[in-house]
This record gives sequence, structure tokens and C-alpha cells, in this order.
Amino acid sequence: MINKSSWQAATVIAVLVILSLSCEVTAAQLNVNGDAGNDSWDGLAPEWDGTHGPKKTIQAGIDAAVDSDTVNVADGIYTGTQNENLDFAGRAITVRSENGPTDCIIDCQNAGRGFYFNSGELPNSIVEGLTIRNGHAAYGGGIYCYGSSPTIRDCVITSNRATYHGGGIYCYDSSIIVQNSIFCGNRALVDGGGIYASGWYVQIENCTVVSNEAGSTGGGIFDDYEIYLINCVVWGNEDGGGSVESAQISGNAPLINYSCIQSWTGGLGGTGNIGSDPFFADPANDDFHLKSQEGRWKTSDLQWVADTVTSPCIDAGDADSDWTAELWPHGKRINMGAYGGTAEASMSLDTSGNPADFDEDDDVDFTDFLSLVDNWLSNESLLAQDISRDNFVNLSDFAMFAGQWLWQEP
Repeated sequence: MINKSSWQAATVIAVLVILSLSCEVTAAQLNVNGDAGNDSWDGLAPEWDGTHGPKKTIQAGIDAAVDSDTVNVADGIYTGTQNENLDFAGRAITVRSENGPTDCIIDCQNAGRGFYFNSGELPNSIVEGLTIRNGHAAYGGGIYCYGSSPTIRDCVITSNRATYHGGGIYCYDSSIIVQNSIFCGNRALVDGGGIYASGWYVQIENCTVVSNEAGSTGGGIFDDYEIYLINCVVWGNEDGGGSVESAQISGNAPLINYSCIQSWTGGLGGTGNIGSDPFFADPANDDFHLKSQEGRWKTSDLQWVADTVTSPCIDAGDADSDWTAELWPHGKRINMGAYGGTAEASMSLDTSGNPADFDEDDDVDFTDFLSLVDNWLSNESLLAQDISRDNFVNLSDFAMFAGQWLWQEP
């Protein structure tokens, strides 16, 4: 028999559990669709379903979000006052594209900048997978950060202008993190054509900073405090002194490791840095994938193509950086540049590992088989399970997988 005190204790515990569950906050996805949305809708569905529907502008999506929410932005070109000078107002949210930066574009039309961070945002305030172009402002033509520390990931920041500093991005007293992003064709009339950092620690990881200009100093990057570069390519930038090393990165003793810097002299120190031509695929058309004789991803054709040369930036990143999202052959080491550490990383000449070892645990076993089954008949691009690399997981991939069954790393 259950005594009264035990029953009371159980009741109290049950009530506490119910209360705790009722207090849980479930992160929501707010949807934005510039073509089919309406800012009077709640944003809780990607298309109108009679009750819920997407917002039309990005700022409306941001304004409807609370901490931990995601604002999912559909493909399209976003213009106008509610799609520029976008302000998180301190929210810990993620604003990301639905399908990546190629087809999701914020075009500021020289009337403002893309994002404005000025409310103490932290790294859990994230911008991901967007192109920001044609911004124009006194400071930070593409993105402005003051006293804030957001994360910028998988973005293309291009053709933005600043009257003074930071054509692509301006950071002052801001400990910003930028990952797997491209800064291209930005201009500042004074310092920092691509990136301007002052007053706090800024971390740039696996980024490509190319063909930016500054009227005075630091066509690519200007560092006025402490900036840390790792696994980056900084190339083809110009300032008032030409295209020498200081035009690529200039300022107060930047920390640079495992990066490719044009006109590299070694005078800035660091480990694993090179100054060799990175062999971009087609820089004239803004394709900054690295050439590879084994294969590189050609976005316009959605296929892998082979080149006659291989970039020295392949397998040249930090050995401790996470390379496991790169498709085999990956050489078990991350590439430099914006595509390093992603499924679009150009292929290595080093065939270490195994194409059927999808979880990268040095053997091909039942876990890998389940991964193949989960993706069976998928026609998505850039899947590891598409061993034949033809954008279709089918019998040819199963046959190749079977041939590697129970393989183990020697």
C-alpha cells in the first residue's frame, strides 16, 4: 500500500514535471517569401494555408522572432527599406537562406547596408547563407557591427561601398566570427576594402577575400586591433600602394595561420602560410572554387569537373580543423578558402580514407549502410552517399558500396 507521504511526494514531483514542460520554449521557424508573402501574416508557414503564411520582408520576419527562432528566407532578390539595414535588435536568432547564397540575395541598391548590429548581439545571433550586394554607407557598406559579436556564415558579401572604412564589413569593439564566406569586389574610400576591424578580437575562418579595394590601406583586410585568420585565401586586393602584401592585409599585428596571402613575405609570422597562386576556377565570373585534377564542384552545371592543375590550397589548412564534411577524396585535411570544410570543397589528390565510410570512423559497416538506405534514390547534389558523384543515389552507388563492405583503415 502506498502511504500518504509517498503519494504527496509523487504528486509534487508530477506537478513540477508538468510545470517544467509547460515552461519549455520551443524554437519557431519564421518564413519569409518575397514573392508570395505578406507582412500581415504570422510567418509560421512557408506558404499560405488558410491560417498561416510567410512574411514578405526580412525585417518583418526578424521582428516576429524571439530568441532561438530561425528566420528562413526563400530564394529571391530582396530590395527596399524592409530588406536593408536589417536590425536584430539584440535577438539571439538565426536568419538564413533556404537554399544558400547563390539564389537568396539582399540587393541594397546603394540605399543602405545589409545588416546593422548595434545592440550587443552575441555569437548566437547568426546570418547564414545570404548574398549581400550593392550596399552603400559611411561605415560598413555590407554589414556594420558596433559593440556586437554576431556570427556570419556561408555568405557572399560583394559590390558594397563605404565612404570611409569597411566596404564589405565594418567591426568596431565587436568580437565577430566570420566563417566560410566570400568578400569580393567591395570598396572603401579609406581603409579596409573587404574587412575593417578595430577595437576588439575578430575571427575569420575559411574565408576568401578577393578583388577588394581601399583608397588608402588594406584593400582586403585592415586590422586596427587584433584579427585572427585561419584557413583563408586573401588574393587580388588593392589599395593606395598597389597589390603588395600590405594591400591584402594591413594593420596591427594580425594573427595568420594556414592561409594563402598574395605577395606573402613571412614577415607577419604565423604557421602554415603560403603565397602561391590559389588557382581559382573562374575568378572573372566570381567562381572561387579551387582547381583540382581530381575534381571541383561547378555550381552552374551541378557537376564535378576535372582541371589540368591542382591548387596548393587543397589539403593545406589547419590539421586540427574539421574536414569531415568534405567529400572523398578529401585527404583527411581541410582546404583553405570559403569552400574548405564543406561538401563543395575541391577534391584531394590524396586518397586516404574510403568513399563508402560516410561517418568517417575509419571503417565501412552497418552504420554506413543505414546512411546509404536513408538517402536511397535521392537526387540531391553533394551527398556523400552518391559515391559515383552523378547526383543520384542508386544501384551504381550500392555496387560501389558493396565493394568496400567491411573495409577498415590500415
